[in-house]
Amino acid sequence: MLSWDNPTVRGLGTNLSSLVIAWSEIMKEELATLHRIPAEKIVIAGVPHYDYYVNGKRPILSKKELGELFGIDPQKHFLFLGTKSPNGYLYNVDIAQVICRAIIEGRLHRDCCLIARLHPIYLRKRHGELVFHKELSEWKDLSARFGAGCLYVDYPKMLEGSSNLIMADDEITKLVSIMKHSDVVINMFSTLNVEASILDKPTVNVAFQFDHRRPPGMKIERFNIGYDEVQTHNQRIIKSNGTMVARSVEQLIEQINSSLQNPGLHAAGRQRIMRDECGPNLGSAGQKVGQEILTFLERDC
Repeated sequence: MLSWDNPTVRGLGTNLSSLVIAWSEIMKEELATLHRIPAEKIVIAGVPHYDYYVNGKRPILSKKELGELFGIDPQKHFLFLGTKSPNGYLYNVDIAQVICRAIIEGRLHRDCCLIARLHPIYLRKRHGELVFHKELSEWKDLSARFGAGCLYVDYPKMLEGSSNLIMADDEITKLVSIMKHSDVVINMFSTLNVEASILDKPTVNVAFQFDHRRPPGMKIERFNIGYDEVQTHNQRIIKSNGTMVARSVEQLIEQINSSLQNPGLHAAGRQRIMRDECGPNLGSAGQKVGQEILTFLERDC
């Protein structure tokens, strides 16, 4: 299973597989209950792509190295904004602007710099042309307006290919490094809540929108952040007491300040998220997946 939301948001499986490798007990239960996959076909191995977060097999950049890479002062407190896909949320730039204004106006309780990492879909191409060129130009304008001392926009490095959505291997190192040295992770109900929990970082989820942009065509529901919030996997995160949900600009700034002042806030909930969502073998899940596949091949093929 590729992601934590697959059993509940990707439709019903056809149950043609002889072996299904799940992340966790929760995922196994969802597969058995919702997809009617026999429990004996499901094994739990953990999450291979989170192994590097804890096993030390990829070097994590120091805060000084990260500052030099991005051209920002490592003495500042880093805020990390993990943007949502531009084909599902229209206000990433607006959220970044809100935070940058709070930094400039001194409304945050620490000397901060915002690192905004663009979702890979921002870099999607069609017939060799960037699909979201208008949105990318807005990020460039925002960077120019606030400057490197306040905002750094991180563009993930993509490999050339038909999908244009495959990131280079060293992007894992960069992402882990950003989160490790960030004081607060701000996102919109993404897997960053799980990843930040592994690194014991406070998270704030943006659950509001603005009125000045309208969804294209009839896709109002697709662009409604409220629909993300009520999804099964996101409700688990909210109910864990391991994160915060901001429903207004004022609440967003307030919750960032709370996290800056008390980073241990919700730490127990973050441990619960890591335990429940990542399953066993954190740091060696890839090896476990390989072992399960070999065992299956030796036994049944």
